[in-house]
This record gives sequence, C-alpha cells and structure tokens, in this order.
Amino acid sequence: MNGLLRELVAAHRIVRHQEVAATLEPLRLPAEGVPLWGVESVAVEHGYYAPDPAGRPAIIVPVADDGRLIDLAATGLASRRIATRTGLGVILGQYALDGALVDQVPLPLFRDPIEQQCPQQALHVQCSKSAAVGTLA
Repeated sequence: MNGLLRELVAAHRIVRHQEVAATLEPLRLPAEGVPLWGVESVAVEHGYYAPDPAGRPAIIVPVADDGRLIDLAATGLASRRIATRTGLGVILGQYALDGALVDQVPLPLFRDPIEQQCPQQALHVQCSKSAAVGTLA
C-alpha cells in the first residue's frame, strides 16, 4: 500500500469515531462508499498540507488520474480552504469533466471537495467541446 493510500485509510478510520461522526452529521457526508474520504488535523503552508496533530480539522479526499491515486486534497472544515498533499493533484473530478464533454451530459459542479462528497448538492451545467475549448483558450 502506498503512503497516500495509507494516509487516506487512516483518515477514513477517524470518520468512524462516534464523536467525529456526530460532529460531521450536519454536513450529511456519506460515511460509506466510494470515493473513500476521511478527516485529519492538518497544517497548511504554500498550498500544501501535512498531517499535524495540533493543526486544524480537514476533510481528506483522494485525487486520481486514470484510476490511480496521485494525491490527496484537504479542505478545511471551517475555512473551506483547499490544499494538496504533494501538489500533483490539479483537478478533482476530471472523469466527470471528460464524461460531460464526450457524452454531452450535464456536468455537476461543486464549491469544494466537501460538497463533492454529497452529489445531491451539485449545480449541473451543460458543457460542450466548443464552449470548453473557448473557455480554456
């Protein structure tokens, strides 16, 4: 098991603690299922985070590329500030963007990775290859 996956699994175990689960209940985050997510105390510096027992609580989510875990993203519970663990993660939900462009289906948009864990909170927008190319150019 690689270090990022080990860190994600450890953060996920914290979600199962009764006190943590009760605190997170207002967020309506699913504790089971995919993608795996967790909670960890972190310190953030220059856009990167590191586990820190004296840090602030954050939701930890995986960042994947072609199905491979390449990074983790931490979102502060209070600040909603986002930082990555290694800096390799650039886009969360690349698979959804690709699918929306190829299949011409609505793209779910989320304000942050915490909301991404709750699909019922998504804003859906229609996108097309020409609009995406025009936006990116």
